[in-house]
Amino acid sequence: LNSPLDEIKTIAFSPDGTKIASGAFNGLRLWSLADETLLQEYKDLLTDSVSFSPDGTILASTGFYPNWAIWLHRVSDGSLIQKLEDHTNLIYDLTFSPDGSILASGSLDGTVRLWSASDWTLLETLKERHTHNMNATSAPSIRRHWNGSHFRTSPSALLLAQAMRRYPF
Repeated sequence: LNSPLDEIKTIAFSPDGTKIASGAFNGLRLWSLADETLLQEYKDLLTDSVSFSPDGTILASTGFYPNWAIWLHRVSDGSLIQKLEDHTNLIYDLTFSPDGSILASGSLDGTVRLWSASDWTLLETLKERHTHNMNATSAPSIRRHWNGSHFRTSPSALLLAQAMRRYPF
């Protein structure tokens, strides 16, 4: 797909493989892969990470402008569902649990925040454990790894794995 956006920073395929979201410094776009048409455009969202819900109905995105927030859009019509604002620094990554019930967001504020996808309330804030090595901790119904950057859930949703960046931006 030919995008007039600046350098593309992030992409995500919809679970059914029919759409792709691309994010850059000057916006987020949602494309149809069947005919390569632009379906939605969200200008002025400096996008660092995008994630589709497992059922493909929600597109979550995050970046650093106009503030450190997570934007949740309805894929069908592009409407804003919710804006989540609780992190206090750049949010690097987002991922939904395999069953779609939880959205996890990781930030330079040293936390992973777990959000309920049923009402978008904050369920739990996990504090950074180490700055250079992965660390596993036990908690009710989920094990988590966290130290500052990109992460994904396992298919069983019992593990949240994280990969570290060695630079502060």
